Amino acid sequence: MIEDWFTRGLGVSFVNQVMKDRVSTPIGRVECDFAAPSRIGDVLRFRLAVERIGVSSIKLRFEVRHGEEVRVRAALTFP
Repeated sequence: MIEDWFTRGLGVSFVNQVMKDRVSTPIGRVECDFAAPSRIGDVLRFRLAVERIGVSSIKLRFEVRHGEEVRVRAALTFP
């Protein structure tokens, strides 16, 4: 998901950034709640939102749904 966001959303190849430029994006904090189980064959929809952009960090929120049911909520902070 993060790789897709870099590539599609920011126009920066995450793979090239790590493999060629030797630059990484460490995660400083992860918060995750699993609201319901997913099963093989479930089609999941992922939503990513920027919650906060600071001077030296960014916080992203994720929500994963199957239909209208929330399966996972997560927040990642990159220092």
